[in-house]
Amino acid sequence: METFVLLRALPEDVQAQVKTTFTCETHANGTVLHNYDSDEGRVYFLVSGTALAVNTSTQLRNVIFESLGAGDMFGELSALDSEPCPMDVVATSTCQVCSLSQRDFVTLVLKYEYAARDVMRGISAKVRRAYDRIESLCLLTAEQRVCEDLLNRAMSDPTNKSRARVFPVPTQQEIANTVGTTRQTVARVFGKLMRDKVIERRGQVLIFLDPERLQREAQSQKTT
Repeated sequence: METFVLLRALPEDVQAQVKTTFTCETHANGTVLHNYDSDEGRVYFLVSGTALAVNTSTQLRNVIFESLGAGDMFGELSALDSEPCPMDVVATSTCQVCSLSQRDFVTLVLKYEYAARDVMRGISAKVRRAYDRIESLCLLTAEQRVCEDLLNRAMSDPTNKSRARVFPVPTQQEIANTVGTTRQTVARVFGKLMRDKVIERRGQVLIFLDPERLQREAQSQKTT
């Protein structure tokens, strides 16, 4: 728990006290950890596992807002302004989640300056990522956004340090939901990149054969 944004700036004795007020649970893959219309006002901390913050309205196409991992926090916006959380959070693996009541969270933020600073930095980072996403949606074509998403997911290939890869390969629908397009568009872009030998799929591994070309595909010809 010491990696949580809220806790790491608190004195050790206060950290220990706060931990006694946490409610902790383990949830299976696919569990909705937090609903858009929930009125609980609790703040959640992901101890282990992964999750997605998504818009799951039946009237809109599903959109992935961000990926969450161990140490991330969600629900803090609702705790601060008492408005509904602007997203659902769904587990994408087995997750251990601890939560804190709205009252306890706000009390800590108001009482401890450094805790408030770190929480504000976390919120600022989310806002900046949202700005980047808006810029991408406004300036890049759907095809370019798919390429950009692949680059954002890239990591070093342990079998060849000079080469990048994506593992595990996300589903085409997951990429589509992340970049705001259709699965058919993602399939078309993948097909073109493979034919042009820019990427190559080997099971659950996507190898970048020509990362420079992929970079050009993602950034060139911005729309105005």
